Amino acid sequence: MEHNPYYVLDYDEELAQLAHTYEQAMGYDVSAFAAWLREHRDEPMLAIGAGGSLPIAEMAVRLHYLATGRIGKSSEPIELFNLNPRAQGFAGLLVTASGGHSDSLASCKRLGMDLGGSWAVFCGKENSAGEGLLAGSQTPVFAYELLPDVHGWIAVNALLGQAVVLARAFIEAYPEHFDALPQDIGALLPEGVDSLSDALDALVESLGSALSRERLVFLYGPDTKAAALDLDSKFAESGLGKLVLSEYRNFAHGRYQELLPDPDKYGVVAFVTPYEEKIAVATLAEIPSEIASAGVTLPTLSGAAEQVSALLTQLFVVGALARVRGIRPGWGSRGTFGDVLYEFTLDDYFPVRLRQAIGS
Repeated sequence: MEHNPYYVLDYDEELAQLAHTYEQAMGYDVSAFAAWLREHRDEPMLAIGAGGSLPIAEMAVRLHYLATGRIGKSSEPIELFNLNPRAQGFAGLLVTASGGHSDSLASCKRLGMDLGGSWAVFCGKENSAGEGLLAGSQTPVFAYELLPDVHGWIAVNALLGQAVVLARAFIEAYPEHFDALPQDIGALLPEGVDSLSDALDALVESLGSALSRERLVFLYGPDTKAAALDLDSKFAESGLGKLVLSEYRNFAHGRYQELLPDPDKYGVVAFVTPYEEKIAVATLAEIPSEIASAGVTLPTLSGAAEQVSALLTQLFVVGALARVRGIRPGWGSRGTFGDVLYEFTLDDYFPVRLRQAIGS
């Protein structure tokens, strides 16, 4: 089958819009969303997202855990169709950028049924088809105009916009736990990066050796897992190369073995928050010199701002990798088997498991 790549918007052009997206997302009224989050402070959270929405789902459960102490779990759309009918007493959040693709529509239909839990939808597009399906239901839709009309194949501005709105909603819901986001987006950049315009050059200089290697290992911790999921999504969807994701201690429990036969083919990049600094520094210090390695130190921020910082930095790391390797991220292919897979209607494959099935 012919491989037909196409570009909608160049990745560097999307990066150039991030300051505007940040300002826009900082201006939305998030009070209703915040009230819903606060209302469910005594419950665990299940957040559902696919592709670029999965990192936002992970961010949601992380912030819910930091604010409430309640355990959270992020997962993909199939999880919503495979809920145990005995599940109850949890907050469910469906994250979608457009509210219009087949998984979102099937999920919104399913949310109109009695699935257990108290569900809401966080959508990056106002008046979406999914929002229309839930009109008049008990499932609130928190929709904001964050998805640009013209955008590339992978999530960039929509991702940052949803991250900022979500962070602000948690900040408003739990002001006793989170500080406000900075008005200047530059305050979210990693140490050594002075401005958005300098971000790519700075990261190329600090990470260039590691990013140039044939295979990349990305190390992360609990506070940077959402960024790791975003990197995985972009590598897979843009065909950026070979990627190994590993949490710091999982790396120590054997994932380093992959690097040993061909160390000169690997680069290691680690995201470092203040909480993870000691283990990150100790881990990087033990990596042999023939394996190019570098850490990206994020600024000292409260939990909500830290999550936005990691995702913002991740967007620029992908841009730096593209420069180092001479490739263009953000491409897609039309007319492949993937189009068929994308349009699958989940209702056709998963029977309804309603709560009245309990005990049957």
